[in-house]
Amino acid sequence: QPCYFGGPFALNWASDEAAHLAIAESKLARRRRQRGIETRYWTPAVHLAAFALPGYVGQVVHRAIEAASGRPAPRAAKAKARPKAKARA
Repeated sequence: QPCYFGGPFALNWASDEAAHLAIAESKLARRRRQRGIETRYWTPAVHLAAFALPGYVGQVVHRAIEAASGRPAPRAAKAKARPKAKARA
């Protein structure tokens, strides 16, 4: 893929294994320390954010999965809802 100075740089990565995206930020931080990775750009938080898709891109991806498979695409797990606070008397 094209990469050039003055524009976005990118690395492509693909997998059918959803668990690859489920790595915790704390685990990435531990690996960074253990491996002695020193960089001014990359952080565990940046790593996780790199896999976030803009809404319109996610829609295109889901439509493509549905078209290729003939069935609904799996949706990303929704964040757990916070329990409602109990009303005080």
